[in-house]
Amino acid sequence: MLYDAYGDESPGQRFAAYGTILATTNNRQGIEKDIARLKVDYGFNEDVPLHCRVLFSGASIRAFAHFMAGDYAAGLDWGRRAVRQTPELVGSWRGLALSAAMLGYLDEAQEAVANARRLQPDYSVGWVDHASPLVHAADRAHYCDILRPVGLPEQ
Repeated sequence: MLYDAYGDESPGQRFAAYGTILATTNNRQGIEKDIARLKVDYGFNEDVPLHCRVLFSGASIRAFAHFMAGDYAAGLDWGRRAVRQTPELVGSWRGLALSAAMLGYLDEAQEAVANARRLQPDYSVGWVDHASPLVHAADRAHYCDILRPVGLPEQ
């Protein structure tokens, strides 16, 4: 058996926990296809190899979960940890930016948005609105309202 990180077709589920699928080794082509989709969905730099440290670190997921729960101090802590563990993962920078901005660490939030855009050049209000796995429009608007002042562009 081989574990691979990926989710179903629900963007919210993919974002929240990357999901986990269990596949037999005779499904290697399907797994490789899923990993390629994961790289595209999350804006992975294609030059960075995907490995277990990136797929299963969980710090960026926790950072975002704490942000959504309104626990910005914990979100900031997990965001910083995510960036230390997986600086090549755009989600690490996104999670850090949100809680840093909410706590008034504007320089840190600006740097995080800049790094997220370096890894994912299309990261913008437009991307959040059309490709973000946030289900509710109010959550997407709140996300953008927080990050616009620290450098998230409209397009």
